[in-house]
Amino acid sequence: MSRERQWRAGSCDMPSLPLRPCSHIGCRELIASGQRCPEHGKERGEYEAHRVAAHKRGYDHAWNDVRDAYIRANPWCQLRLTCQQRPITQRLAAEVHHKQSILERPDLRLEWSNLASACGPCHDEIERLKRVSS
Repeated sequence: MSRERQWRAGSCDMPSLPLRPCSHIGCRELIASGQRCPEHGKERGEYEAHRVAAHKRGYDHAWNDVRDAYIRANPWCQLRLTCQQRPITQRLAAEVHHKQSILERPDLRLEWSNLASACGPCHDEIERLKRVSS
């Protein structure tokens, strides 16, 4: 019986997608679906369960309005930590970074002087550097 006939008869399995590495930095476990292996997926779930809601951390409707206005006025990455060698089209701001965090200075949460537009990779890098230094 040909492979096609076996497949149509249901006696042949469909080929599966290749395994991918877990998205947790440094993990080499290969997984069939999802983003993280069972060990790191559980860690992520625990983190999300204890995380305070965004609106309680200062990211409310007023913040969204300021963020949108700031990106319109400053559409290019101002941090330039990782994007300086990239073409200009890859330096578009997707995030707005607080120079002094909301935890440190909640009074500066909506002040433009405390903001910097950032592309995704630069914002990720500055947040990573803050976690490493603390």
